[in-house]
Amino acid sequence: MAAIDWTTDVKGEGRYVEVNGLNLYFETYGTGKPLILLHGGLGSGEMFGPVLPELAKRHRVITVD
Repeated sequence: MAAIDWTTDVKGEGRYVEVNGLNLYFETYGTGKPLILLHGGLGSGEMFGPVLPELAKRHRVITVD
């Protein structure tokens, strides 16, 4: 079974913001109407790597960790 490649060539901007006393990390990609991607369980924002290039063409994509 082949492993899934979660990486992407799309360059994003990452930063931390304080929310209710906790540091929250997020990354943004592209421009346009915002589209927020939230992973579940034990995932991370990296799991959206395969779809980011296409989504970032038309949206400001925000991934949250």
